[in-house]
Amino acid sequence: MGDTGFEVLTETPMKPSLLDQRGTVYGTPDAHSTLIDADLQSIIDAWAELPRSVQARILALVKAEVGKR
Repeated sequence: MGDTGFEVLTETPMKPSLLDQRGTVYGTPDAHSTLIDADLQSIIDAWAELPRSVQARILALVKAEVGKR
């Protein structure tokens, strides 16, 4: 019959796996998507429940360590 409309695909077109994708929703160029370390995930999960003073100490530790580099 000829072309009459949309083509129905039986397979999903090639889509990169999660680990092959670059960037983020917020546009970080060339960032690799990776799994988050379990320890970091536990901090993320608990963050909202931590007292502000504990959050501040964690941030101070991280900033001090990053500042050494």
